[in-house]
Order: sequence, then structure tokens, then C-alpha cells
Amino acid sequence: MHGHPHADGTRAFAWVTLINLAYTLLEAGYGFATNSLALLSDAVHNLGDVLGLALAWGAAVLARRPPTARHTYGWRRATLLSPLANALLLVAFSGALGWEAIRRFSAPPEVPGLPVMVVAALGIAVNLGAAWLVRDGHAQDLNRRGAFLHLVADAAVSLAAVLAGAGMWWLGWTWLDPAM
Repeated sequence: MHGHPHADGTRAFAWVTLINLAYTLLEAGYGFATNSLALLSDAVHNLGDVLGLALAWGAAVLARRPPTARHTYGWRRATLLSPLANALLLVAFSGALGWEAIRRFSAPPEVPGLPVMVVAALGIAVNLGAAWLVRDGHAQDLNRRGAFLHLVADAAVSLAAVLAGAGMWWLGWTWLDPAM
């Protein structure tokens, strides 16, 4: 961190947070426009990610504070609490999305598969690009590692949404939308 003010990743967390927020808004818009629970649930999940990334960004900023008489180790432990807060947010969002998915299984709406595929494919690119931005130092920093692994996992979820969109588009399997 000597001589490089952003070696702790605060700039990377800022970019990743803003990029994910923009994608979340785009995905939510398409989710509402197409009535796709798959896109809406991923947008809600991504909103949780944005909040989690904002926590990670804030923790990285706090960790830069020097030690004081009251905080003799500084604020470095803030980066340990950020992944815990992120996990709790995701558990809460997952419960709400699961409830809506169960409700929709009885009468899945018609959802156009092609827009789901395109928006989810964009999600793969956004999440892998964001993971690339926070990759440096993720082996030594739990905060960065949590963000990196979460973004890679989100790219895999977006791939599953692409496959579900393909199933809806080519095979007419409307049940895939609430299943996602």
C-alpha cells in the first residue's frame, strides 16, 4: 500500500459496484418488460450484490484508516465483516424469490426466451469483467476473495439463465422461468 493509494482495491470496488448497479437496472427493466421471473430474480440478486459490493468497498475504505488509541489495529477487521453482511442479505433475498417461484409454478407466464438469453449473456460478461477487476490480491484478502468468488458464481448463474432462455425459446418450456 506504500506509494499506491488504491492498492487495497477501493477503486476496483467502486467500478465493480457501479457497473453492477447499471446492469441490475437494465436487467430489472427487461425482467418487468418480459414478465420474466428469471430476470427479475437475478436483478434482485444483483441488487443484493450491489449492496454487498458497496459494503466491501466501504470495508476497504475503512481498512485504510490508520490505528488510533481506541482502535489499535486500525479498521482492517472491517473487511472480515463485509462478507458476513453480504451472505445475510443474500439469504433474505433468496427466501422472497423462492416464494414467488413456487407461486408461479402453477401457472407460468409466457416469457420470450430470446431477450432472456441476451440479457443473461450480458450478465456473464458483466460478472466476469467485474471479477477480473477485483482479482488482484483476492488470495490474501477475504473481502476481495469473497467479492471475486461471488462474481464468478454469478456468471455461472447467468449461464444457467441463458440455457433456460434457450429452453423457453426453442422448446416452449415456460416452467423454466420460475425454475430459474
